[in-house]
Amino acid sequence: MSDLLLPPGTRLLHIGPHKTGTTALQIALGKNREAMLSQGVHYVWGGEHLNANLAALAVAKRPTRRFSSAKPVPIEHWTSLVEKVNAASASERVVISGEEFCSAQEGVIEQIVSDLGREKLQILITLRPLEKVMASQWQQFVQAGVVTTSIDEWLRSAFDNEVEIESIRRFWVRHRHDQLVHRWVERVGGERVTILVLDESDKSYLYRKVEELVGLSAGTLITDERLINRSMTLQEAESVRAMYSLLKEQGLGELADHVRFMISPSEVIKRKRVPHPSESRITLPGWAIREARDVGRGMVDAIRDEGVRIIGDLNWLAPEQQSKDSAAASSSGPSADTLHVPVDLAGWTAYGAILSSGIARGDLPPAPTSTLPFSWLRRATGSQLMREVFRRANIRIRQPFQKLMGGRDHKKDE
Repeated sequence: MSDLLLPPGTRLLHIGPHKTGTTALQIALGKNREAMLSQGVHYVWGGEHLNANLAALAVAKRPTRRFSSAKPVPIEHWTSLVEKVNAASASERVVISGEEFCSAQEGVIEQIVSDLGREKLQILITLRPLEKVMASQWQQFVQAGVVTTSIDEWLRSAFDNEVEIESIRRFWVRHRHDQLVHRWVERVGGERVTILVLDESDKSYLYRKVEELVGLSAGTLITDERLINRSMTLQEAESVRAMYSLLKEQGLGELADHVRFMISPSEVIKRKRVPHPSESRITLPGWAIREARDVGRGMVDAIRDEGVRIIGDLNWLAPEQQSKDSAAASSSGPSADTLHVPVDLAGWTAYGAILSSGIARGDLPPAPTSTLPFSWLRRATGSQLMREVFRRANIRIRQPFQKLMGGRDHKKDE
């Protein structure tokens, strides 16, 4: 029996943060739910994805970009999750995973702790080196159309702490790891918080340690790597960034919103395109690696003082030696302006944009019609729906007059 094993009845809440193996773990937990249940471990999620992110947004009264609305996610997503947790037997260990929980602030954390039961709750925080996380987060923000600046420019804004920029503010709320740990320790105590530092050289490390925490047999959390989207290459990210940037420069920001709400071109590229071997991975330049490690060392010292349980080596978060990727990044590479982008990538980006519009799927007619397929209505943005309502109303209003004028013209011809 592992010394990491949590007591029966424990409710393990994994809060991320983002880009720390969360999606891979959630897929493994969801796909192996029956095998877990047979071992007395209950994995709980809500919505169409295998995570609790909608519940996390609901309890925090935050909106989701997926709904194309500024309204908060309905609280029912949270109350439903709590009901599922409470339905587990007293001896079952319950696992919940949602990286959106990492953005919760003091009042929201207090409600989460209260609703899930303070005495049964354990918090799991997974961490990676800041230099790895920053490259991944820039890529994610570019894919979503949130960031249209180069990685170098975005990194300088991040290290200058320009929190008036939304993506920078959001990044540090998630990834100022010492402050994240402190927020939860303040509410539940250090003895109820576990830090799992990921081993970058061992992809199975995360699964094995979670198995040990909740008492699963070794190998229970197997996953199909094909279900996890690959990362974009630098060339792919720059192509998508250029598209979103151009849309905004041309005053088509609303169209950019539509493109990423329906299906992002980046998702099409990642799922269907095979990168050329010469394309570059997204890594930090040398100056940013040094900055990230300086910040990382400060965070490590602060986390040590919190009295939390630590799995792995905190020093992994601020390595002294350069990895092969980091060493390669330290050498001067092509800038965004001089980067060679393969010809096929321009075609894939255009294809992704057209596909996202709905035309290529037959969801959105290329010319106005009196009716639109229901499949399109389900995915349309609020502004698009309003325009469609007004268009149909205009048709209805004009129809009687058109018939009347048509009748008069007919009489004149007689």
